[in-house]
Amino acid sequence: MEHISGSSFDEFAKWYLDREVRKGCEVSTPLTPEERFARMQEKHEGKMRPWFPDCTWSIVNMTSLDEFLNLMILDVDWTKRENLVVRGEPRTLRITSERALKLNYFVEETQDREKHQNYYKDISEGNFAFRGADRFVVRSLQDNEEKERRRLGLHHVSYYLHDGFGRALPYAALILQGHLEFAPVESFLAEENT
Repeated sequence: MEHISGSSFDEFAKWYLDREVRKGCEVSTPLTPEERFARMQEKHEGKMRPWFPDCTWSIVNMTSLDEFLNLMILDVDWTKRENLVVRGEPRTLRITSERALKLNYFVEETQDREKHQNYYKDISEGNFAFRGADRFVVRSLQDNEEKERRRLGLHHVSYYLHDGFGRALPYAALILQGHLEFAPVESFLAEENT
């Protein structure tokens, strides 16, 4: 991982809320740091962690394909329902992308898959640079994720993909299929101060 610059919770919050405005999910981005913090807590609590305001933030480039593919990904109802995450198996971006390809995830249409299928098409056409407005967010592993990492012997897993799974999954799949070559991806990095 290559350090680009320092950052802050407020820079992340502004970036996230600006992106929500572009997607049509928010009307406007609040003007002050206090208002942005309140909006994140009220409307986007899933993108928050209690330690985010006080952690170390930076902007990094993930320059290694292995580093990118070894990000831990979310374990929620829909990823289980789609068989992207299977209980007792590692939930890295690599394994999940391989599983998605075996399941024809980007081909067989369902309502839950539509967004990822659209990203798959857009990314294959070169419509994402994974920088600036399209960067990812990665963070330190939480206790439960760290325990899972140790239990499954995932010594190569260091970070969790906190935001951007919808874009990361098709990007990783396109790389694994040989349709795209990996190019470094920019990310916010949130590291919990212990």
